[in-house]
Amino acid sequence: MGDACSPVEDPDGDLVITRVEQRLDNCPDVYNPGQANADSDRLGDACDLKPDAADPGDDNDLDGAPDSVDNCPSRYNPDQRDSSGNNVGDACDEEVDDEPDSGGGGTAC
Repeated sequence: MGDACSPVEDPDGDLVITRVEQRLDNCPDVYNPGQANADSDRLGDACDLKPDAADPGDDNDLDGAPDSVDNCPSRYNPDQRDSSGNNVGDACDEEVDDEPDSGGGGTAC
């Protein structure tokens, strides 16, 4: 398992790359080496609540958080961590601040 900056992630161990830039895994948290996808949306059947009905755009980064509440909808971040408390997930945040009152803490990558 990697972090937001690693070139390759495979959290479910099915040997299918998860990273958005190289997205091949259509269900990154569930082992599904066959990548079945009956409705041809972006979500594999193993993770799709409605595998026979297309529902594109609900979770574009396939991290389990619907885009409407995802704090980083363009990058896979299932933990939705927001160290700086600025409502931008660490995976998308230019500056990651583990102590919001300190005014800085480094960069995400």
